[in-house]
Formats: sequence, structure tokens, C-alpha cells
Amino acid sequence: MKKKLVMIVFLMAALNACTSSKKVPVSSSTLFKQIGGIQIIDRLTKKLVKRLMRDEKIGFLFKHAVVEDFQLLLSAQICVETGGGCEYRGLTMNDAHSGMAINTREFDIFVAILIEIMTDVGISYPHQNKLLALFTPMRKDIIYK
Repeated sequence: MKKKLVMIVFLMAALNACTSSKKVPVSSSTLFKQIGGIQIIDRLTKKLVKRLMRDEKIGFLFKHAVVEDFQLLLSAQICVETGGGCEYRGLTMNDAHSGMAINTREFDIFVAILIEIMTDVGISYPHQNKLLALFTPMRKDIIYK
């Protein structure tokens, strides 16, 4: 029941993120442009969400997620973090993951899947490293909350 409540809060954040994003100018030197812009981010997040939800080790974390909402949240977040033309106003990572008790193993599985999907959609290794470096500081806000 607790996990279901947490997922509901998470999904509310996703909806908020998707409806509160606005376009801002994007520099051609941003990681957003370097990885291929919104087309690649959308391909990445669609494949990532699909893969996460069916994963036998961590899929249970996403069983109450609404696929489209989850995908839109991830797209908005990656867009913002890479310098794309979005503004994120959703929950913080700490608030979104509070109560989920995600452990280090589960987090590492998520990262391994993310790397697999980034490779699959054609994001180069140097750009993968830059993307991972943007999200690394969020680890502390996700694990054991």
C-alpha cells in the first residue's frame, strides 16, 4: 500500500512536470543538441520505460506507473538537465522517491538499463558519460528514501 501511494505521488509529479514545462531558447552547444534533441530523448525514454517496466529485478518499482506519464516526466527531466528548451516544475528527486526504499542494487540496475538504452538509440559513449554525470548527484536523493 505504501509503495502504491508513493507511485501515485510520483505520477502526480510527472503530470505536473509535463504540464508546467515551457519552451526556452536552446544553444547549439548544449548536450541536448549534441545527443540529437527531443527526438532522441523521446526514443530513449520510450524504450527505457518499456524496458524498466518489464525488468524482473526492478520492474516492481514501476508496476503502478502510467507508462505515458512516466515517459513524459523522464523526457522533461532529461530535456532540462541537458540544456533543452524546457522548464521543470515537478517534485524534487528526494520528494518523488521518498518512501520507495530504493536500494543501491536497484539503482545500479536502473543505470545499467539506461546505459543499454542510450547505446541502443545511438548516443555516443562520451555523451552518455556527460548525461550520467548530470544525474549522478541525484543518486543521494533516490536511494533509501
